Formats: sequence, structure tokens, C-alpha cells
Amino acid sequence: MAIAYSVLHHLATHSGCLTAFSTHYSQLVDDMLYHPQIRPMHMLIQEAPEDSHLVTFLYKLGEGAAKGSFGPSVAKLAGLDSFVTLSFAPLTRAGPS
Repeated sequence: MAIAYSVLHHLATHSGCLTAFSTHYSQLVDDMLYHPQIRPMHMLIQEAPEDSHLVTFLYKLGEGAAKGSFGPSVAKLAGLDSFVTLSFAPLTRAGPS
């Protein structure tokens, strides 16, 4: 996480470039909330009511940090075996979306 923090801080503070920075470190988002040049955003999703791990990515940007991890949904879209995705799905959800 230290490398991700350093890179993001340098880009926002010294480079001045417009950057899309993606991370799975939720603590990094919390640590950077103070920075005036950083605005947390996330991709909007729609969850299937019958399966909380089945999401549809809406290709729209939303304000703030994501409320959870959608690794199992991405893995399923990538074609990983359902045995694998179902076994790690409970470990990746940080909270309800």
C-alpha cells in the first residue's frame, strides 16, 4: 500500500496531471480524503436481487468510494470456474452495495 500511496500523492501534489487511479485499498481512499486535488469516484453497479454477488456494471461514474469489492463478479465475467468464484466471494465483500 505504501507504493500506491506514494504514487497517488506524487501525481496529485507534484505532477498536476489528470489521472484515473484505481485501487482495491479502501484505506488509501480514506487517507486521501484530505487532499484537495483528489476526488474519490467509483463505477456504478446494479446488483441482482436474488444474488448479491451478481452485478451489472452500468458504465457510469458515481461520487465517492465504492461500498464493496466486486472481484467475484469480475472473475465470473472473465470466465473463472464457478467453484473458484463461489469459494472466495464471501471474503471479498466489504459491505452491501
